[in-house]
Amino acid sequence: MVYGMAAQWLVYYIRFDTDHTVPKRIFRALGFSMALLFPTTIQQDVSYIAHGAGFIAGLSVAAAMIPLVHVKTTEQ
Repeated sequence: MVYGMAAQWLVYYIRFDTDHTVPKRIFRALGFSMALLFPTTIQQDVSYIAHGAGFIAGLSVAAAMIPLVHVKTTEQ
């Protein structure tokens, strides 16, 4: 569930952040993913396939829900 939620947040960050350019948003999202979600050690009793499937499911759900998400912008 955590990997799915992280993937969903990353998709929404890339799509809706207006403070940075798209390439910079993608680079930051990849950096976050590699730094916090990539395993540092491999253990036999951990299902990495399930973690990857959760991440892919989060990406899919977020991509499907983009048309339903409305972001309010603030005038400064």
